[in-house]
Amino acid sequence: MENWAIIALISAGVSGLISIFDKTVLYRYVTNSHTLPVLIALIQMTFGTLTILIISSFESIHVEYYFWPFIAGALFGLQGHLFLKVTFSNEVTRTVPFSQIYPIFTAFFALLFLDENILLYQGVGILLIVIGAILIAMDFSGDFWKIKIIDKAFSLLIIGSLLYSAANITSKLAVEDASIIQVHAVRMFALGFVFFLLNFRKDSYLDVKNMIQSKSKGFLFVFTNEVFLVNAHFYLALLALSLGPVSLVTAILSVRSLFLLFFTLLVGILFNWSLGESISPKIILIKAISTTVIVVGLVLLVI
Repeated sequence: MENWAIIALISAGVSGLISIFDKTVLYRYVTNSHTLPVLIALIQMTFGTLTILIISSFESIHVEYYFWPFIAGALFGLQGHLFLKVTFSNEVTRTVPFSQIYPIFTAFFALLFLDENILLYQGVGILLIVIGAILIAMDFSGDFWKIKIIDKAFSLLIIGSLLYSAANITSKLAVEDASIIQVHAVRMFALGFVFFLLNFRKDSYLDVKNMIQSKSKGFLFVFTNEVFLVNAHFYLALLALSLGPVSLVTAILSVRSLFLLFFTLLVGILFNWSLGESISPKIILIKAISTTVIVVGLVLLVI
C-alpha cells in the first residue's frame, strides 16, 4: 500500500474518534446546535493565527498563496456547520456514513479540474459506496420493511458532501503553491471564521456562559478534540492529498464510517450514557452490513 493511502487511513481513524467526541458534547453538554461550532471557532481561529505567526519566523510567508487554503477552509466550515446541525438531532452512525458519499462528487471534480481518470472497477466501487451509505441512512426500526430516510437531513448531507469534495479539490490546489503547515493553518483559521459567523448568536453565547459558570466537563472534550484530534486529522489528510490522487485519497477517508461504527459500539458498551445511539442486534447488523458494503467499494477504488 502506498504511503499516501496509509496516511489517509490513519486520518480516517482519527476522524472516527472526532465524531464520537462531537456527538458526546452535542448529546450531553450543550442545549443547541450552535454552541459547539462557536467553541470550535474560537479554538481553531486561535490555533490558525498562532501557527502562522510561529512558522513566519522560519518560513517565507506569501499571502498571495493563501487564497486556495482560505477557500478550502471556508468550504470545510460550511460542510461542518451542516454536518453538526444534522448530527445534533440524528444518530451519528447514520449521519456520518451518509455524509461520506463525497467520493462520487470528488471523482467528478477531479476529472473535471485535475484530469484524474476513473476506471471501470473504481466506478463500481463508487456505486457500492452510495448503496451502503443509503442503507445505513435508513430507519429499520419497528417493521423491518418500513423504510424511512432521514427526512430533510438528506438534502443537507448531500450539500455537505458537495462542499467537502470542493474543499478537498481546493486543498489539492493549495499545496501546489504553499507548504503543508501553512495551508493547514490557514484552512483551520478559515474554518473557525465561518463557524463563528454562522453560529454566534444569543443562544450559543448563553450556552457557553452557562458552561463556564458550571465548569462543564464539555470543555475538556472540545479542547482535546479540537487541539489534538481535529488538527491531526486535517493535517494528515492534507499530507495524503499532497502525495496522492485526490479522488482516491478522499475515498479512503470515507473509511471513517467503519471506524465510527467500531468506536460507537465500544463507547456504547463501556459508557452507555455517552451517545444515545440505538445498538440493538438488528440495528448493529444493518449498520455492519451497510458499512461493509461501503468498505468493499473503497477497496475497489484503491486496488
